[in-house]
Amino acid sequence: MVSGGGPIVVGAAEDGLRTWHLPTGVSTAIKVNTVGIDALVAASDDARGMAVVAERDGALRQFELDSGAEAAALTGHRAAVRQVVCASIEGRPSVLSAGRDGTVRLWDWTSGRQTRALRVPADCVRALDTVMLSGTLVAVIGASDGSVRLWDPGSGTHKLLRGRHRTSVRAVATSAFDGGAMAVSVGGDGSVLMWDLVHGNCLPERFAHSGPAWSVACGTVDGRPIAATAGGDGTIRTWDLRTRAETGGPITSAGTVWDLALSELEGQAVLVTAGFDNTVGVIDMGRRRQLGALAGHQDSVDSIDATIAGGRLIAVSGSCDGTVRVWDVGQSRCLGLIRLPGPGTSVAAGPEGSVVVAFDNEVAVLDSGYEIGERGA
Repeated sequence: MVSGGGPIVVGAAEDGLRTWHLPTGVSTAIKVNTVGIDALVAASDDARGMAVVAERDGALRQFELDSGAEAAALTGHRAAVRQVVCASIEGRPSVLSAGRDGTVRLWDWTSGRQTRALRVPADCVRALDTVMLSGTLVAVIGASDGSVRLWDPGSGTHKLLRGRHRTSVRAVATSAFDGGAMAVSVGGDGSVLMWDLVHGNCLPERFAHSGPAWSVACGTVDGRPIAATAGGDGTIRTWDLRTRAETGGPITSAGTVWDLALSELEGQAVLVTAGFDNTVGVIDMGRRRQLGALAGHQDSVDSIDATIAGGRLIAVSGSCDGTVRVWDVGQSRCLGLIRLPGPGTSVAAGPEGSVVVAFDNEVAVLDSGYEIGERGA
């Protein structure tokens, strides 16, 4: 999030909220009365810094960061909220939340009012991404029953896509190209499924890792829309979304990878990985080999994302050592270190250059409007 003094990261602590001023590293505690935080998303509302907190009892509450005063209570979820995403819905800043109660809910950021809700006939919604489809922003939802759905949060219309995973959907990523849109989802049984979002069905091509699949990322490599998946079998596999065929053989040089991001380095497509070996890996997608590893974390790196800033590839990594690191990948240099109150389990570049960080008890932080450039390819 950007305030008058520069970019700020907002996180959860045992006694409330905490902010970190990125240029100086100064941390400030904000005491708020909560029953325990499961997820959090923060952004600026005009001149104010605001945070939406997902509590362990399923409640969502909105706080002003300057004073810690509660601005609104976002009530509706009946179980813990697992994921919170910010998006612009029909020109209005909004929050999408997914919970263990099997619902996805849309909230107006300014008023804190729930405007839509979708109930999924599953125990939990575990995967959520957004994509533009025929000029409309839609949510792609993956659930614990293996189903994948499309939801238009603006109109409230939704549909179940034809086909499903045999086990829980672990992650989903989307790609828009050639006037259409696709999603790729991975399951706990290692399955990799591709979805035609225009026609609403699972494509016949089915692939699988030999162990559970942890993560999926979509991007562009040599002008082709590509998906990359990481599995518990220690391999990274890549798929051409136009031909719906695997490209090249499995990449094994990175070891066990928990998360990955597709981007570019000096005009070449690269894959940035979060490794079990405590490093951030960089893989040349053309040669399909690892270029190097960025060391600094003291425990497993669980999440990674990348963005382009001033022509440089910048990676953000979250680790079980309780830190988030910012890297200049081309220079193999750590630019900054943020200490968190718990393990950094998820980071992501969100809409319009925002950054999401999750740590400790599944706490997600959105750095909305941080001026580091556009998302990597």
